[in-house]
Amino acid sequence: MGDRTNVTLYVLPVHAERALEILEPFNYKPCSDSRKYDLQGTNNVYFIFEEVNYGELQGLDVLCSEGIAYDSCWSAGSEYGAGLQYLRFDSNGIITVQDVYDDYINPDLTALMGLIDSPAELREYIIKHSERVAIPNWVNQEQNGKIYRTKQLINPK
Repeated sequence: MGDRTNVTLYVLPVHAERALEILEPFNYKPCSDSRKYDLQGTNNVYFIFEEVNYGELQGLDVLCSEGIAYDSCWSAGSEYGAGLQYLRFDSNGIITVQDVYDDYINPDLTALMGLIDSPAELREYIIKHSERVAIPNWVNQEQNGKIYRTKQLINPK
């Protein structure tokens, strides 16, 4: 028995069919048809999965190995808060995987108040916090994912 919740998986339209094929062996079936979601002009596709144990979709590592960028967003459970995990590829094919919990999106008020009389430090704190919780855009993710896959073929781990 586990702590189950809903998970929404976002991928580029070009990767939608393959993403579902990857998740199928884990018995994940979307509760609705794929839908277009205009996120930063990408018209991403998303799938909603119900009753996912601890909000952790199995198979995300396979999406990564196939060069498929994603956002995996989960609702809160009784033992964890809502959040998302994103995977992006940079122009050199380097991956970034990061979890961002909803509880940490806003900066800590106590820390902000501690810096209220130091505008430069306050500004630096806010900028660093913003960088930690910002979700990267989807620009060039199909191309960058291909670079990642090519490098894996040339120099497998």
